[in-house]
Amino acid sequence: MTYTPVVYDWRSTVQPVNQIFFAGGVAQDGGATVGGVSVESPEPGGLGELRMEFAPFANADSNLDASWLASRMLNGSVFRIRLFSPSVQLLSDTALGGNTAVGVTWSNGLGWSGNVNWAFDPSSPITATRDKGEATFRYNDSEFGRVLKIGHVVGFHLNGYDFCHTVVDISYPTANRTEVTIQPPLRRALTTNDRVTFRPIMTAVCVNARDVVGNLRFGTSLNFNPAHFVEALV
Repeated sequence: MTYTPVVYDWRSTVQPVNQIFFAGGVAQDGGATVGGVSVESPEPGGLGELRMEFAPFANADSNLDASWLASRMLNGSVFRIRLFSPSVQLLSDTALGGNTAVGVTWSNGLGWSGNVNWAFDPSSPITATRDKGEATFRYNDSEFGRVLKIGHVVGFHLNGYDFCHTVVDISYPTANRTEVTIQPPLRRALTTNDRVTFRPIMTAVCVNARDVVGNLRFGTSLNFNPAHFVEALV
């Protein structure tokens, strides 16, 4: 029987003031296996890392959400954490056409309140299959142009999980095609039914939870210390 970990969405009211993603080293203490076990894993290409810093939480909702997140982090839970824009690691809205209305509609194709789409999530189609463990992928760049640069972070949603990757090299093999070399390597196989997203989400666990949640004031407010997350091996 395959163990499927519960993956919790990071609360949108608890946003960091600083956030940076790294393609980590060849081994990283604290990787979460599909069995929920925390180990040092010599995962090929190393594990991705995410570091975040926070300002004091300003209202009751964010403090309440922070207390829930604290319990989940201390429990070793797996989180789905979006890389927030603006960030130098993400393609800017301007580079992607500056049209934040290119987002998610209702299932009937209509917009949300005010007929504005929700959750700007630009992506491009994959144009060549790749196996798990490969360090390159190829996508169709005709919609946004050749705007991706070395140092950007991109992602994939594959088999129900989300993955982040740092762009380490780029080439242009043919017209309307960009080939990207990434770290860490692919954690799932890619097909031409998949898309690369420029607003990536990381599936990760916190490896310094007790340090993060150590600052509690009178039981009414939390102030998170810097947090260190590593890629969950799901």
